[in-house]
Amino acid sequence: MIAPRIGSFPQPRGKCCPRKSIGFSTAYANKIRSAQILRQQMSSNEGVAASVSLSPDGKVKLRHIAVEIGTGTISTQAMMCARWFGKPADEIESAALDWEPLEMFVTLNPFVVDREHQEEMKQDPRWTPAFASASSATNSAFYFTHGTIEAGRLIHEYGIVPAAASLWGVSEDAVADARWQDGSFALPDGRSLTLPDIAAKAHDMQGVTGAMVHAFDRWGWAEADFEILGETTRRPLDGVAIQTGAQDWTRIERSNVFYMDPQADNSSWSRFSVASALVEVSVNRGTGETKLLSHHSSLDCGRILVPEFVSGQLQGGIAMSVGHALYEGLPLYEGGPGQGDWNFNRYRLPRGKDVAVWKQTVNYLPTTEEENFPKGIAEVVQNPTVPAIANAVADAVGHWIRDLPITPEKIKEVLS
Repeated sequence: MIAPRIGSFPQPRGKCCPRKSIGFSTAYANKIRSAQILRQQMSSNEGVAASVSLSPDGKVKLRHIAVEIGTGTISTQAMMCARWFGKPADEIESAALDWEPLEMFVTLNPFVVDREHQEEMKQDPRWTPAFASASSATNSAFYFTHGTIEAGRLIHEYGIVPAAASLWGVSEDAVADARWQDGSFALPDGRSLTLPDIAAKAHDMQGVTGAMVHAFDRWGWAEADFEILGETTRRPLDGVAIQTGAQDWTRIERSNVFYMDPQADNSSWSRFSVASALVEVSVNRGTGETKLLSHHSSLDCGRILVPEFVSGQLQGGIAMSVGHALYEGLPLYEGGPGQGDWNFNRYRLPRGKDVAVWKQTVNYLPTTEEENFPKGIAEVVQNPTVPAIANAVADAVGHWIRDLPITPEKIKEVLS
């Protein structure tokens, strides 16, 4: 949105004198749409499947249903394994299709499932409202990470912890204080173990060395009870299969499953980020040329998983915003793209010199205890930057230009 300007525009300076100005705007990643589209685009009814396996020599293999579309999804998921194994996954398989050990199935589109159908079908422990989700922008940060984390957690609690306790000769409760440090699993007293040592012991003890999970989220993760190695545990999952030692996968029957009411889809919730943009521009009132001098973003993206990916998403989104606001445009009809003679010699894209790449700053808002999870960024950075540029140009020339891109010709026209 373009923020309303308070007060009157300043009196113009000399006609050919460049004028610097500031623009500001805020935005959510999700946009206003019709009710049905809004329900789907705001990302509910998400399904995710993931499996993590630990070999006797300490190699970690991750299989994930996620498809890598250039957002760093798979690299991020590999790094999530470090929480439980002290290192990223050694081997990764993305877009995995074989989840047969879970034996799960779906019936209807999750957006048309009503309460009666859900109550009937959830009695079958193999049913889930949705098995898979689209890999869309950074939406995967929240949903896909959940599957990886929960699979690794099962191996940690039922494989690594018992094995480490046995090797150290302490109780499993004492191992709760151990942390991964520089590739070793260490107790506060300094005693440490390597992952190969722990993995070998976990296999020897027939502990959990592989976990395959499925999770479903409808503005709240599904939950169920699972009996694992004789212990009933409640997990934010609706499907689990495990490997013990070198054994094949064994599906774990669930009980007391809970799914959020389908009516929750009618709620306007979101796990996307919120962003604001502050830009500085210079407008030459004689030539109409607009230059972006600097820009600052504030971003609430939750818990940052890979800082480099967040920075890249930020820089790319801002570059797209600059193009959308100032450069990129095509005629709608005659002479437009259907003419067949358009190329980048005529379609202007912003270059490095146009996006103030060395004058970019950002502050990431701290997470709260209630929202200490990653949020999808996607196009959120682009949403406020475009109107912020429009606000700055309006402040510089004293006129609102409401058609994008804001070209020199349009600026000269309003000043004439």
